[in-house]
Amino acid sequence: MSEPCRPAGAGLSSNATLIYVLCGETGTLLYFDRARLTLFDSLVVGGGASGLAMTPNRHQAVVTRPRANEVAILDLRGRRVADRA
Repeated sequence: MSEPCRPAGAGLSSNATLIYVLCGETGTLLYFDRARLTLFDSLVVGGGASGLAMTPNRHQAVVTRPRANEVAILDLRGRRVADRA
């Protein structure tokens, strides 16, 4: 990752083995191994992200993108953007 991450939100996976960190400006969700604190994957959501909310089961998350007038629904296990509204 060439640009610095300016965190706009964070969360834990359902089994607490992963830490999710949302980088606001780049709109990238980073997947960290909690035990090793190492980055192992990422998901591009879109720039200008300003918040991350996890569903109660922690299998999905919602990311707000005010500049794009958009909300992205993420499938955290599938590592993909499931929908945009």
